[in-house]
Amino acid sequence: MAAMLATAWHNIEGSSRLSDFDGAGGLHQRAAARCGAANRIRYVYLSSGSFTTNGYYTYNITLNAGDRVRVAIAWPANANSS
Repeated sequence: MAAMLATAWHNIEGSSRLSDFDGAGGLHQRAAARCGAANRIRYVYLSSGSFTTNGYYTYNITLNAGDRVRVAIAWPANANSS
């Protein structure tokens, strides 16, 4: 799910890249498949124990100057405060 959200790019509504109607754009299955095939998708499974006592989780990635990055988070259950 997060990979599909991160690779959404086509603006369906029209006027701006990010809009109140379609967010970052329409889902683009081919873009997600290409990212997966090129090993450009990273994922991690989290639990409540994954976070620091102040509520943070850090995940480091290596980027070069000029790299463009999208980040998306998805979870398969209802989130709660714990």
